[in-house]
Formats: sequence, structure tokens, C-alpha cells
Amino acid sequence: MRAISVGLVVGLSWLFLPVSLCAQRPGAGSLRGPSVADVAILVREALGTPLPAFAVVRISSLTGSYHQTASTKENSEALFEGVPLGVYVVEVSATGYRTTTEEIELLVEGARNAFYISLSPEGTSPPQPTTSAPPVLAPKARKALDEALEALRKDDLEKAQKHLDAARKLAPNDPEVSYLYGVLAVKRNNLAEAQSHLERAVAILPRQGSAWAVLGVVFLRRNDTAKAISSLEQAVIYEPDGWQARGLLAATFLREKELEKARPHAERAVELTKGKIPGFRLVLAQILAGLGKMESAEQQLNQLLQEHPNTPDATGARRMLAEWGRRHAGLSA
Repeated sequence: MRAISVGLVVGLSWLFLPVSLCAQRPGAGSLRGPSVADVAILVREALGTPLPAFAVVRISSLTGSYHQTASTKENSEALFEGVPLGVYVVEVSATGYRTTTEEIELLVEGARNAFYISLSPEGTSPPQPTTSAPPVLAPKARKALDEALEALRKDDLEKAQKHLDAARKLAPNDPEVSYLYGVLAVKRNNLAEAQSHLERAVAILPRQGSAWAVLGVVFLRRNDTAKAISSLEQAVIYEPDGWQARGLLAATFLREKELEKARPHAERAVELTKGKIPGFRLVLAQILAGLGKMESAEQQLNQLLQEHPNTPDATGARRMLAEWGRRHAGLSA
């Protein structure tokens, strides 16, 4: 899949940077041990839409030490809280549908791990297992998608819609088609539609770091922090060098006052971008300051001012340094 930059969707001077999203507010933090996570099983029909019927979801560890059952609720989702990290078997059943069993692996601690499972109606062929690579498209479909991508880069949304409609006729179940429809919907600020397309994309082909990252942006815009973090962490799992998702995770964890979780993502985002995105240094400085590492925080701000003296983030850096200076002077008086 030819990934589209998350920056293309939301811009690089957007609302997640420190002045807004990173403005700190009280947060409860994690009260659980570091080796557990929440598991969300999202049950879908074959085309990626939420299952209209209630489903029963059973999750069991391979060692036999964990067994839980839950019914789906809003958006056909079943939530299991405080599940130990490890490998599990998930069985999903619903009246009128084939029972489906899949294996999942919990890798991200202290967060919401989302997994999509598709059911087929009884009397139809069972869904084919997903693969780790996208399908190979016919030349005409590939050309239509490439033209849609170019139109998105130029913000020509009408042309992008036209090419995507053509691609969907040629390849209706291709994950990249759903992905780019999601990008188009984000650009139009139709967040519900974007979420639907992106969830379908990752249901068809889960190993799409870019799709998970844009889905995280959608959840942030919808003020659903837990789902945003879960999606962004999936993005990082599948694309460890995705600096956009790293930066978003750092900023979101900072806002939630989860500083220890925020720090490695902020440091990696600065490393991956070689400091060319000044907002990432500002985020990292706030994190370091919150952790009591004031000298390191000041070093980040001074480096930002040296490399990007005329940016809005530089204004924020000067304000932070001045505030810290006043606090230090007050303590010394």
C-alpha cells in the first residue's frame, strides 16, 4: 500500500501541538499493573459495517488461565478490561451468522487494544483469512488509486472522489480504496464517514500503520482519547518509524499526564524527524519538565530556538523559559 502522510490529512501545524492538545489538564493516570490492557472486540459484517445483531464474544488464553464472555453493545463492540498481555483465542457468535474463531495477541500494556472480527451470514462461505500484504490490483484500478492519491495531495477533493469511485467499481474490497475514502472524509471533516471507511480498511488488512494513524486522528477529533491512543499504538506496532503517530501519541499522553508513556514516543519523533518539526521538541520539553528533568527540558527548548527561531513554537518555547525563570527566581528569593 502506498501510504499517504498523516500530515497530508491534518497538516503539521495542527491542533495536537502544545498550545492546544498538549495543554496539561488533570488526569487519573493508570491505576493498574503494567502487564494488563483493555481488549475491544469490534464485530463487523463482511463489508466492514458494524454487525446489526447482538453478538456473544468469548476470550480465552492459550494457557487456559483466562476465560471471559461479554455481549456486544454500542457500535457492535465488546470490551474486556484488565486482560493480561499474551495470546488469546476469541470466539464470536451471533444468531444468523457463522461462529468465527480467531487468535489475537496483546502487545500494548495499559491501553485499549482493538481487534476487528468479521462474521458471515449462515449459508454463505466463511470469510477468508486476512493476509499480511495488500492484494495486487489490476492496472486500471491501480491507475485510478494513484490519480486519487495525487488529487488528495493537491486538495482537489472532487477529482479525488471521482477517481476513488472508479477504483471502487474495479476493486470494491481493496483496503487501500477504503483507506483513501477515509482520508477524503477527514479532509471534508465528515468524521463518522471517515471512521467507517478506516475501520473497514483495517478490518480487511490489519497491518496498515497509516490507516490506524489516520483513524487515531479521527478519534482525537471526536474527543475519544482511549480509542485514539489504541489506534495510534496499533499504528506504531505496524510502522515503528511512523513519526506522525509517534508525535500524536506523545502529545496525547502528555495531555493525559501519562508522562512516562509520552517520553519515548516524543524522543523517537524528534529522532526520526531530526528536529525538523519544532513542535515535537516543545512536546518533549514539556514532558521532561513534568518529570522533573528541567535541565534536559531547557536544552530541548534552546535547541528549538536555535534551529527554528521564527516559528510559533519558538514563541511558546520563549514563554516557557521565561515562566521557568520567574519560578526559579521566586524560589531563590
